[in-house]
Amino acid sequence: MTTLFIKRPVLTLTLNAFVVLLGIIAYQSLNLSEYPEISVPKIKVGVQYPGASMHVIENNITFYLEDELSGISGVATVRSNIGNGFSETWLTFRSGVKIEQALIDVRDRVSRVKSSWPKDVMEPYIDQEGKDQSITMYLDLSSSKLTADELTHLANLHLKNQLQSIKGVSSIAVQGVPYVMEIKLDRIKMAGHKITTSKVISALRANQVSLAAGKFQGEVPITIRLELEKPEDFQNIVVKKSGSDITLLKDIAEIVLSKNDRMLNQVNGHDAVFLALNRASNGNPIQISKQVKALLPTLRANLPKDVSLEIGYDGSAFVKSSLSSLGWTILEACLLVLLVVFFFLRDIRATLIPLIAIPISLIGALAIAKACGFSLNTFSLLALVLAVGLVVDDAIVVVENIHRHIEKGLPRLEAAIIGSKEIAFAVVGMTLTLGAVFMPIALTGGLIGQVLVEFGVTLAAAVLVSGFVALTLTPYMCSVILKHAPPSPKGEGMFSSLKTGARTRFIVPALGVLILATALLYQQLPKRVVPLEDRGFIGVHLEPFPGSTLQTMMPYIHQIDALVVNNPNIENRFLYSNPSWGTGFTFALKDHADRQNAFKIVEELREKLKAIPTITAYVWNWDTGLPGFESDENGAELSIAVQTTHSYKDLSNQLEKLKLSLKDHPVLKDIAYDLQFDFPGYKARIDHQKMALLEVSIEEAASAMKVLFDQNESLEFFKDGLKYRIRIQGAQFADNLHEVDILNGDNKRIPLSTFMELERTSEPQSLNHYNRLRASNLRASLQPGKTLSDGINAMNALLEKDLTPGYTYSFIGSAKSWLDSSHTFLWLLLLAVLFIYGILAIQFESFVDPLIILVTVPLAAFGALFTLWIFGLELNIFGQIGLVTLIGLISKHGILLVDFANQTGSITEAVALRTRPILMTTAAMVLGAVPLMLATGAGSEARRAIGIVLVSGLMFGTALTLAVIPAVYGLLKRQD
Repeated sequence: MTTLFIKRPVLTLTLNAFVVLLGIIAYQSLNLSEYPEISVPKIKVGVQYPGASMHVIENNITFYLEDELSGISGVATVRSNIGNGFSETWLTFRSGVKIEQALIDVRDRVSRVKSSWPKDVMEPYIDQEGKDQSITMYLDLSSSKLTADELTHLANLHLKNQLQSIKGVSSIAVQGVPYVMEIKLDRIKMAGHKITTSKVISALRANQVSLAAGKFQGEVPITIRLELEKPEDFQNIVVKKSGSDITLLKDIAEIVLSKNDRMLNQVNGHDAVFLALNRASNGNPIQISKQVKALLPTLRANLPKDVSLEIGYDGSAFVKSSLSSLGWTILEACLLVLLVVFFFLRDIRATLIPLIAIPISLIGALAIAKACGFSLNTFSLLALVLAVGLVVDDAIVVVENIHRHIEKGLPRLEAAIIGSKEIAFAVVGMTLTLGAVFMPIALTGGLIGQVLVEFGVTLAAAVLVSGFVALTLTPYMCSVILKHAPPSPKGEGMFSSLKTGARTRFIVPALGVLILATALLYQQLPKRVVPLEDRGFIGVHLEPFPGSTLQTMMPYIHQIDALVVNNPNIENRFLYSNPSWGTGFTFALKDHADRQNAFKIVEELREKLKAIPTITAYVWNWDTGLPGFESDENGAELSIAVQTTHSYKDLSNQLEKLKLSLKDHPVLKDIAYDLQFDFPGYKARIDHQKMALLEVSIEEAASAMKVLFDQNESLEFFKDGLKYRIRIQGAQFADNLHEVDILNGDNKRIPLSTFMELERTSEPQSLNHYNRLRASNLRASLQPGKTLSDGINAMNALLEKDLTPGYTYSFIGSAKSWLDSSHTFLWLLLLAVLFIYGILAIQFESFVDPLIILVTVPLAAFGALFTLWIFGLELNIFGQIGLVTLIGLISKHGILLVDFANQTGSITEAVALRTRPILMTTAAMVLGAVPLMLATGAGSEARRAIGIVLVSGLMFGTALTLAVIPAVYGLLKRQD
């Protein structure tokens, strides 16, 4: 076959030119993104019941909703968070579930169950992906003249929908200070007019309708609108009519359009409105950024002159920097490989031939990647970086063998024909082997399969194209480019003095020891799914104090801001505060080259926050962008959900006991849980007999208490087509039950204190469910030098020992991702070995030869794992990818030796002839991976992991290959 391509150069050149042409066409249409398109089907269902306690919502809404939703096909987990006035439920679906069908099922189930909810429950909202969406960009809107509520209205009215239309954006979160229509009821005037709060609410509800009234003369539609927009519209609402006397809302209340003074948003210390662009799971941050920047001039042109719209944070900058670094790494690897080939062959012509194979193979791989629907991302570019060292191998082997024959004195055409024939079988075997090693990755389902498939297929594609080039273009180029030389002994018998038999009795037992040591190292090495990355985005979550308001939190907010205002590492500071969940600070850091490492910044900030008394603050670092592998929402390194059917009080006691057990733990630190009964509450105790005698309604009592003690925000009004809350409350808060009265059946005023008393209690800030059980999240950080797998093992040991019967636990967040994927990786390694064995068995028509070849796999794996262990490093997804790749790489050496030993009948002669190409290919692959191992800057954590595994594994494995394979070959084949 190779002779055909040598003698028909037009065919050879045309076929290779087509490969390049197809690759160039594919490259122009390939999308650029950080990660492959990963589907993590998640849906959030939110329900608001203003004024209702969390216990009322749990019993009347959440339990029913979870029962209904958990029956949907494909649901993996159901978790809920319940607070005063709201409930949010997140559904996570198994990989492969179509999100479109899941949304239809969820909407159908929600519409079915909502009829059983209390009448004041607001319309539920259903969002794809929910809280696990990834913020890819912050825009901040500010003005020297407009107030915060006016800016928020402007953002919702003119900016939100235009940004929402950008491809890849799942939602726009406008974080601002919204309008609120305040209706402040005067209790004395209400008593004088004998009007109850429920009558006010009914009047408002009756005036908020739009009804169809047919068509005028059968053609023009008519709509009856009673919608209220301005304070004047509310003032003239008729609340009560008695004969000819009417009472208007303005007679008993003050109505004013105001802002929600319980919320705060600032950027760099100034009031602003944030527009957070949430990226869909298949959204491309680079494309989103490009579209936003292209749209900004249009958006700005339509804004008032004194309003500024700026990009506060652009997550695509990290992605572009990371991908750019990978592009430079490819060029560095090409240069290093070129130097290796020249060093061994000392012939510039011979050096250029393998070099030409690199771009053809890489460009050809792009054509296959495009055909498979892939993109240029971290994983596919990593595959191309590794491919530089791999694709040149086949060409090196062919060139070296042809060059060897020329050194023996053969004419270059004859040398090309003979040399390519000799090596063709080995080249096919090496190509198929590397293709086979990634076959299990392509067939793996689930989240890991989605993550790795583009890497595996792209690298296999590059190797297959390189095999094609090595058998077509490379022999032809050797026949016309290499120059004839007089016979030289230097290419012959470099290691002819090696003897194998004497080493057999020592090497085989040593090999067994190494295999056991490899298994032990794999078991003992600390593991993590994804390496922690410095993505340049950190933050602080400040939990609200029990019963606190924004005003009481402001001194602490100022103290935290003072800690970071002059920090030279921070470019922009964002602050947003909401009484329901607390206060959040996020900080966009400067470029990597202009600042400290984000992990160091976080640790320093964490220590400084400890100096502020009474606060509970969590410092977090956005340390991974890989969908499906996110950390706990509070930034905790390790999180578990402790579940039970018992009461929340019992659950809290159980968690406190576990926390004490973990105190001063050698692996875990900063233990916390989110079920603290430290928020003040009241429980109303009713005298049912008095209530019956007085003929009062408990619904009237609840309505009056909600308005006069707190506020009722169950109603909404429209302003320019946008919904905002109506806040109904007393002009002054009532201090006790005696100040709140209702009307009984005889229209007499009855103070609530007549039949009711309040008992003081303590409540948690919110309640959690996990898989329909009451739950709380127990969080922990890791001690210095400890890894996620250490933490999981420590937590498992403690919980198995100390957890009371009736309680269960589930790992969540990054810990769950690791547990779900850890066994998958091991199976991938085993399947890769099995696939290679099968391919080699077919090719060699032998069950013994593949065993000899695969003897080198545990040797290389031991070298890689031992290096990680000796330097205290962890094994993550990129290291695992390196191990899979290493299996294919190190097998190539065995193929060369065994194939030549079978041809010559002597393993000693095979070693002598094949040592030079083995060292050349090893050096090429090692130096091709060195830029990965020495990577710095954005995304370098992932590149270093795979680089270390490949460099150490190849060097160790190659060093032992030349000793072990001859010994094993001699033992199994009974030859020299």
